[in-house]
Amino acid sequence: GLWAVAGGIRNVREIGLRRALIGGNVATMTTVLVGLAVLANLLASLAPWRVDVTAGGRYTLSPTTLEVLGQIETPVEIVGFFPDTAAFRAQRDAARRLLDLYARRNPSLNLRFVDPEMNPGEARSMGVARSGIVVFRQDERMVNTATIGERAFTEGLMQAVGIAARTICVLADLGGPDIRDSGAGGLSRAADGLRRALFDIRRVSAVDMDLTGYAMVATVGARQPLAGDHFRDLEAYRDAGGALLVLADPETPAMLRDLARPLGLVVGEGLVADPSVHVGDDPLTPAVLTDRFPVSEVGNGLETTYFPGVAPIELVRDSTDGWPGAPAVDRDGAAAPIAVTTEAGLLTGADGVQRKGRQALAAMALRRIAGNEARAVVVGDSDFATNAHIYSGGNGQLVINAARWLTGAQPLTDIRARSYAFRRLVLNEEQREMLRLTSLAVLPGLALLLALFFWWRRR
Repeated sequence: GLWAVAGGIRNVREIGLRRALIGGNVATMTTVLVGLAVLANLLASLAPWRVDVTAGGRYTLSPTTLEVLGQIETPVEIVGFFPDTAAFRAQRDAARRLLDLYARRNPSLNLRFVDPEMNPGEARSMGVARSGIVVFRQDERMVNTATIGERAFTEGLMQAVGIAARTICVLADLGGPDIRDSGAGGLSRAADGLRRALFDIRRVSAVDMDLTGYAMVATVGARQPLAGDHFRDLEAYRDAGGALLVLADPETPAMLRDLARPLGLVVGEGLVADPSVHVGDDPLTPAVLTDRFPVSEVGNGLETTYFPGVAPIELVRDSTDGWPGAPAVDRDGAAAPIAVTTEAGLLTGADGVQRKGRQALAAMALRRIAGNEARAVVVGDSDFATNAHIYSGGNGQLVINAARWLTGAQPLTDIRARSYAFRRLVLNEEQREMLRLTSLAVLPGLALLLALFFWWRRR
């Protein structure tokens, strides 16, 4: 009997010891797992990087934005003005998530959000008259945007810190339109568009010009010739690897119409009409439809563009077979059409002779001159870029695309729009009831059965 009692006590002790060991192991593993979870969260909060696993890359900044952020060394204040109301909550949260990515990449960015209804004085001091505005400010320079998106934020940031894509100039005092003129025939809107595209645009007088340091020189609708010395300066700029934007008219002096001749392009004589595709009832204002632009870096993606009173762009070569239907390429360079009429195009020359067929209205060229690569975009019209027409169709974008290609400026096209997929779960009444039953009964019931199973195994 004593042996039986002793054996029972020993068994009880062994069972207790075994249970204690199991309990200790469980406690140890639980402590380790909790510690690892805490450590992982601590490291995640300190780490400057994230992994974006969203389908559209919603939380990944583009290379252009990263390049811009890398250039900012002085503090920039970013203030979002959004009221704390349901109407603006989603917009505010989207702006905060995106701007947080900027601030994580560059500690010089100071991000905060203000309720303009609670702080109207601060909103007024930053020129904010309505809600939903993001302000980028560095010193006295402030830029506002009402668009929530990476492209708008990056452009605003670049403007606020004074980062310009390139410095370009427009020659003035040649009898053509002026970038300071806000009238219908002026170029003030085109100049504003180039500034919004982050170009630093300057007006340079043709009677006292210094082209040193400019990434592009533009002549627009000139009616007067350049003085001999100044024209030689312009030729020297071109031959040294310069970039020319020539917007000529039938009345433009021959010296400027032929400015891109060494690159293979000239503005021809006469006027081009297109009885098939034109604006209104005027065949002398030919239009190029969106899907009819030849493939080129300047013309790709343009909306319908039109050219009032346009002269033809001709190729300077021994053989012009295929032009303007195809680019002309040789070992020293290439020329390609940007905008072309339909087969119904009609060129009326200065001698009154008419020639039917496709006519180039705008073209681009690059060529190596004395070891330097020069570029040119030539358009047989300047009216399309004036204030009266610049906002129509793709007219304004053509000017910006040309400036970007000529200067090699990085466009913001790699900053794509963020796609927010519609992921709401839509259920009918029966499905909602099944989901409710599953969450309230089935899952807890399975957990209870699992607990009973382990209890039975260990009893």
